[in-house]
Amino acid sequence: MTTKKPNKSYIVDDTWNRYVDEARLNVECPKNLREYLEEQEKFIKELMPKLPSDVRDDHKFGLERYLGWINSASIRGDDDQVIVYLYRYQRNVDRAISDYHQSIANPFRQRQSEKSKKAHEKRWGDKELRLHIEELISKLAKLEDYGERYKTRDLWPLFYSALDDYGLDPDDTSGEVIKDADRMTWTGDDKGISYKTFENKITKARGK
Repeated sequence: MTTKKPNKSYIVDDTWNRYVDEARLNVECPKNLREYLEEQEKFIKELMPKLPSDVRDDHKFGLERYLGWINSASIRGDDDQVIVYLYRYQRNVDRAISDYHQSIANPFRQRQSEKSKKAHEKRWGDKELRLHIEELISKLAKLEDYGERYKTRDLWPLFYSALDDYGLDPDDTSGEVIKDADRMTWTGDDKGISYKTFENKITKARGK
């Protein structure tokens, strides 16, 4: 994957509603959601054995996690959350299928050595990328909705959205309830940032 470096002039003007609108433009909620979830569970079971062993567990965990979140949001009657999780789920399905196709096209590639090489190359940009991430968090801290600042927990999904816009393929370990230890990682930084650290940075950027 080619990492798209963030533009320094990037201005965060996204909101949760905008992200929901984006999701609705790209996916449609199935008429029978329960039937859809059951079909996807079968699909995952069929797809997993076909994936390269070094990415199989990550894809399985990510896809099953999103199916669980879709179901939970549906039970709560949170239509916006359902469509967002569906959008993220289908994006992850696309990535899994892409890995499958790549493994067929080049079954003898040295995946681990490629990973090591990419990790080494990305270290060059870690410092610069981190600076952009810090700028992004500072801009998120200043976002307002009708004159009121967003709660930090509401900024977490916007942080994900912005990283996704950068082309950094973010991964969020949080569930329905965000915990301090939950973590956001992205391409080029496997450690990422915990929610607690994110919260502290938001508070600092707001001058509290």
